[in-house]
Parts: sequence; C-alpha cells; structure tokens
Amino acid sequence: MLIGILYIILTISGFLAVFKNNKILYRVYSGLLVAVIIWEMVIVITVMIFNLVIGFSLAGLPALKIPGVVFGFQLANAIPSKPPLPTHTQPSPQYTIDYDPPN
Repeated sequence: MLIGILYIILTISGFLAVFKNNKILYRVYSGLLVAVIIWEMVIVITVMIFNLVIGFSLAGLPALKIPGVVFGFQLANAIPSKPPLPTHTQPSPQYTIDYDPPN
C-alpha cells in the first residue's frame, strides 16, 4: 500500500518536474526516487533469502532507477536559479503620477 502511494507521488512529481522545468521539483523527484530504490532493495534482499533466482532477477529493477537519480540531480543543478523578486524598491519614473512624457 505504502509503495503504491509512493509510486503515484513519484509519477506525479516526475511529470511536474518535466513540464514545469523547476529545480525544486527535480530534486523532489530525485529524492523520492532514492526512497523507492531503497525500498526495492529491501524487498530484493528479503526475496533473496527465500529464492535466489527471483531475487537476482528483481535486483535489476532498482539498478535501472539509479541513472534516473543521477540525471535528476544533474538537471536540477543545470537549471538556472530565478532572480529574487523585487522588494520595496522605488518604482521607475514612468509609473509615477507626476511624470511628464517627453514631447
């Protein structure tokens, strides 16, 4: 149940990261992907205790997700930061009431 919810959140954050192209969303996606990899490795180790063949065949699934984490963090670092929003600065003269436009 918990892994299903985690996969749904991972899918939604992955789509948002791609379509919004936001640094924070790529980091959230990569962080959730790390959690999924750890969860799957625990399951693989547990399955290997009972059946080595199935355990080794499942071990490839988390390994395929590791490049996704690496590329996700690299994409997050490649996106330039947005400049900070202006705070309490003087408006330019063209927006003031007593401004006379040039003739």
